Amino acid sequence: MLLIKTHVGPSSIHGNGLFASEDAAIGKEIWRFLPPFDLTVAEEALADLPAAVREHLDFYAYRSHDLGGALVLPGDNAKFLNHCSSPNTVQRHFASFASRPIAIGDEITCDYGAFCVDWEGAFTNDVKSPARSARSRPPHEGSYARLRCGKHGVGVFAVVDIPKGVRLFEADTGVTVRVPISVVDALPVSELRRMYYDFCPLIGGEFIAPLHFDLLTTGWYTNHSDTPNVHVGPSLEFTSARAIVRGEELTTDYASYSEHARHFLAEWGLGGG
Repeated sequence: MLLIKTHVGPSSIHGNGLFASEDAAIGKEIWRFLPPFDLTVAEEALADLPAAVREHLDFYAYRSHDLGGALVLPGDNAKFLNHCSSPNTVQRHFASFASRPIAIGDEITCDYGAFCVDWEGAFTNDVKSPARSARSRPPHEGSYARLRCGKHGVGVFAVVDIPKGVRLFEADTGVTVRVPISVVDALPVSELRRMYYDFCPLIGGEFIAPLHFDLLTTGWYTNHSDTPNVHVGPSLEFTSARAIVRGEELTTDYASYSEHARHFLAEWGLGGG
C-alpha cells in the first residue's frame, strides 16, 4: 500500500510509471505490504484463473523475497513502479523508503532485484539489471575516502585527489529516520544518548539518524572544522568545497547543518578547528 499521494503517467523507463504527487524527504516510508489491501495469490489457484487474469498477474504481480517467493499483487498504483538500477527508493522488510529526496512529478523507482526473487533484468532500456550492474561496477569505483585515526579520533581521509564539486558518499543510499530530541534525552543509557549527539545532525528538534546505528557508513564519521573542505547541502548531501589532496582529512562545519552543534563544539573543544 502506497503511503504518499501518487499518480500514473507515461514513463521514459518503460510504459506507464508511478509519479509523486507530493514531496517525500529522505527516509520517508513510501510503501508498506498490507494485506488484504495487497493480495497474495495462492499457487494452486493460478491454473483455474482465466487467461486474461493470468496475463494481468504476469505483468503486475511479483514473487516476493519477504514471503519466500509467494506471488503478490499490489492493490493500488504500486503496480506501476518501474525498475531502475539507481532507484530513489530502498527496500527493507515489507516496506520501502525514499533513499533521496523525491519531488512532486518525479518518477518513483525501485530495484526489482531487491524484493523480487525471479527478477533478471527484463527491460533493456534501463541501464543494467542489478546483477550485471554489480559486476560491471567494482566496489572501489566512486570511492574517495576511508576511515582512519586522526587528531579528533576516527575521521574520514581522502585516498585519492578529489577535485572541487565532487559528490561524496554517493553510493550510500541508506535510509534515515527522524528521532525527536525528547525521545533521545529520555533514554536511560547515556552511551545510547551520546551516539545521537556524536553522530546525528539535529534539525527541527529531531535527530537525523541511520535506520540502525550498526548501519553507520563512512560519511557519518566526518569531523568538524571551522574551515571545512566539504560542503553539506540542504538534503545532507556532501560535496567537496575545494580540491582535496590524497591523505587530507575530509571535514564539515557542523554548525552549518545541525542545531546542537555550537554547544557541543565548545564541549568537545573543537571550536576554531
